[in-house]
Amino acid sequence: MALIQKLRASGVVVGAVVVALIAFVATDAIKSGGNNRAQDENLVAQIGGEDIQMDDFNAIANKFYQKEMEQIPTDAERQKKFKEVRDRAFQSAWSELLSKNTMEKAISNSGIEVTDIDVKEMFLGDNPSDVSQDPSFMDNGVYSKSKVREIFRSANRDKRLKSQLLDFTDRIKKQTAAQRYSAYVANTLHNTAAEKEYEYLSANEGTTGSIVSVNYASVLDADIKITDKDYESYYRDHKYLYRQNIDERDIEFVIWDVVPSKSDSSLAQEMAIEKAEAYAQDGENDTLGGGVTPGYVSSDIFASEFKEDTVKRDFYAKVFASEMGSVHGPLYNNGSYLVGRKVKESENPDPIVDVSHILISTSSAIQNKIPVKDSIEAKSKAYGLLAQLRSGANFEELAKQFSADAGSGAQGGVLDPKPVSNFVPGFADFCKENNKGSIGVAKSQFGYHIIKVNNDPQRKLAKLRVEEVEILPSSEITKSADKASTKFVNALDYKNPNSFKTAQKKFSLTPRIVKDISTTTKEIIGLTDKSDSRQIVNWLFNNKRATGDISNVFQFRDKYIVVHVTSARNRGYAEWQDIKSKMEPEVRKEVKAKIIMAKIKKHYVGNIKAEELANKIGGVVIPIENFKASQNFLPQLTKDDKVLGALIGTSVKESSIPVAGVQGVAIVYVKKRDKVSIPKAGLGENDQFGGFNNSDFVLRRLDRALYNQAEVQDYRFRQDIQE
Repeated sequence: MALIQKLRASGVVVGAVVVALIAFVATDAIKSGGNNRAQDENLVAQIGGEDIQMDDFNAIANKFYQKEMEQIPTDAERQKKFKEVRDRAFQSAWSELLSKNTMEKAISNSGIEVTDIDVKEMFLGDNPSDVSQDPSFMDNGVYSKSKVREIFRSANRDKRLKSQLLDFTDRIKKQTAAQRYSAYVANTLHNTAAEKEYEYLSANEGTTGSIVSVNYASVLDADIKITDKDYESYYRDHKYLYRQNIDERDIEFVIWDVVPSKSDSSLAQEMAIEKAEAYAQDGENDTLGGGVTPGYVSSDIFASEFKEDTVKRDFYAKVFASEMGSVHGPLYNNGSYLVGRKVKESENPDPIVDVSHILISTSSAIQNKIPVKDSIEAKSKAYGLLAQLRSGANFEELAKQFSADAGSGAQGGVLDPKPVSNFVPGFADFCKENNKGSIGVAKSQFGYHIIKVNNDPQRKLAKLRVEEVEILPSSEITKSADKASTKFVNALDYKNPNSFKTAQKKFSLTPRIVKDISTTTKEIIGLTDKSDSRQIVNWLFNNKRATGDISNVFQFRDKYIVVHVTSARNRGYAEWQDIKSKMEPEVRKEVKAKIIMAKIKKHYVGNIKAEELANKIGGVVIPIENFKASQNFLPQLTKDDKVLGALIGTSVKESSIPVAGVQGVAIVYVKKRDKVSIPKAGLGENDQFGGFNNSDFVLRRLDRALYNQAEVQDYRFRQDIQE
């Protein structure tokens, strides 16, 4: 829970909390994304047969969004972190929906529940649960029931603390219910006495004999022809292997590149140079170009805005740090030229500070790692640590050893760079007034802080003008791609799926092949931008696509493409025609197995010896010496459950029927089997489930099994609210 950190944040972070308007914007953003929507555009997902509508998702997402926004003190900070907080809210809402419709539903159906009486026992009973490990409820490192009562009494007066405690207890109740459910399931995992006896014998009896094996590779691919009848036959016997939990598509597509030429790049560069010259002549005029954000910005915004684009980040930082009116660029970056100028600057009334601290607490709500009697001793301890640091002691090590701020202490005292207004008086004053390298003690309402200033406070704001001149292909290049793709489309017969192959051969185009695309696919190999991939996913899933469907021309920034659906697999049992490519390797084995077995049938008569049979059918003899089933892997054949089963199940001095295994067809000869006595006591105490029936192990697998059972169909791509 890290309750202490939240308690501290509720005191340290100051400022008005205004979230309603931003939350409304988040809701609007959720509703406005996506394109080419399906008939039910408000459907976010289907989980366990339940439809999850946009309004349901919105309500949960906004709950998480507003809670996090309430912890951010200033409007400027909220605007800066809007997208980051919104995206986290989307993910939290998705996780909650999954849990409610899978694990929580299973727990509810089982009749297991955690009552308020159980919760009271967890906190105040003779054997408190995991909450006893939370430092928030400890006094001098020991779990304290009186401390728990004190915190709960405080919650009656503090709405924010009450909300935090309610969230915490709800989380504890859910965790406890899940643990009880997994323990319940784990206790059902056992073998009968007869099963244990059989397992003991098969695992410990040594078998000696031989295996005659004919590898599938002995039949050349060129010598066989797989028919639709072969596919249908294999599918009837193995249909269960090809059940779809989610909708999937396989596609192929042809491409016409729309790539700017050297002359296009030169033209864009010339335009960027003209733009730079205009900047040099221009005064403060916000209508020319566009800045990172409206108004003034501080330098810390670049790291957050351009985390993945280091070139752009460094460019903005350079413009920010430059002399007033100086022009920078053109600088090439990812298909564009950047041009920038600093328009104006002013003092930042709320500078960004980057500091580390060690807290020696004087607050009853925050416990020191080493007990301190009173504020006098806390002050003495703080100045004592300061003296050690000035003598060369390591700040990070002392922070980990002494800081009462558990969150930053574990990180060596480091705090994230923040506006100075985020911190309480005393602490904030020291941070604002000192520069990089300064170290000293400051007093706040929470105690004494030994503070180290890691970088100079960012005391400057600047108004920037930065513009990107994109390198665009000429109209001739675009017209050429448009003409070629139109010609291709006109050659298609949309009622005949084979026409795609005919057309691509006619125009000498080599298609790109992409398989197993689902609604959660974010990038399709061969496409440049994620937005391009999103359009294809929309086309594939927002209408009921069938194998053979062909798209119109998708006109992307750098390429035009036409898509052909080679396999459309929907939830449930796929049609055999749609999974031919998936079945093909196994069907090929089955056809070869029939040929090999026909050859075996001619010679596998009477008491024919293993060596003689192998010579006649072109096989090899694999000797088996004292082999135990517990070894699992067969010599030369590695893991092959069918052949292993034949070895265990064949009687002594007999041979098995031909078995179609993983690598080939095999016949097992059993010469002898060791006699093993079954123990009269203790049999199966460590049976096959021994290492797998603890509740934690079971819980992880239950979670995955329930997810698979729910056949989750994720439609978040329609609203662009996925990760």
